[in-house]
Amino acid sequence: MSCEDVCIRGDSDDGCEWSTEKTLKARITHKCCECAGEIHPKDSYERVVLKYDGDIYSYKTCMICCEIRDAFYCNGGGVFGSVWNDIEEQLFAENFSIKCLERVKSSAAKKKLLDNWNGWKGL
Repeated sequence: MSCEDVCIRGDSDDGCEWSTEKTLKARITHKCCECAGEIHPKDSYERVVLKYDGDIYSYKTCMICCEIRDAFYCNGGGVFGSVWNDIEEQLFAENFSIKCLERVKSSAAKKKLLDNWNGWKGL
């Protein structure tokens, strides 16, 4: 299987009662739920609020992690906080090549993907 054929399937659950998704500009520093990096004031980020089993959850994701998630996931699935674990298990371990960088558009996303791959390999 080549990188073009990769379609990460996350463990999504149908127990979500409702959800909202917005792209916002940060007024204060936040932490990305995927990479744990800082989302600085004036940076754009995605905020998803959802109700699951009667509880309300809020997740903030930096735009780089959003771009990488959108490039490799199928059907928008996945569990918040698991993007990099899923990428390691389903992309890095089996199918990753420099050609995979073509699936993301921004140079920042390409750099983050390549840096994480090199880190995963122990370089």
